[in-house]
Amino acid sequence: FVENAYDEDGVIKRTEAVLSYVYDEFTNKTRATASLSGGESFGVSLALALGLSDMAQQENAGKINVECMFIDEGFGSLDAGALNKALDVLNKLASGNRQIGIISHVDALEEIFCTKKLWVKGGKDGSTVEMINSI
Repeated sequence: FVENAYDEDGVIKRTEAVLSYVYDEFTNKTRATASLSGGESFGVSLALALGLSDMAQQENAGKINVECMFIDEGFGSLDAGALNKALDVLNKLASGNRQIGIISHVDALEEIFCTKKLWVKGGKDGSTVEMINSI
């Protein structure tokens, strides 16, 4: 559903789309998003991000081109089957016209995707960044 936030004059200051329920094809039922496991939540989030990216590009007739996606964690919550499905989707995207940036500690991701590593090192005077080629 869509939820509007109003200022003191009754003018909409923010509109938010809230996903409260998902349709579960396995059980053929609608269920609350609060009942999703970590892996299921990750899958829904990934599907929504990809879908919204495609919609933004289609509705703006070439004015918006999403070529890069960053994913920050979540892979550790996936079981082996869900991880393989997510990796298949990301691998197809990465071999197409999109760049995928992944922030994770899951070793399988490094083995499949990592061509460059970005190392951020903290120090007493601030952080430094170093790009390392992995191939």
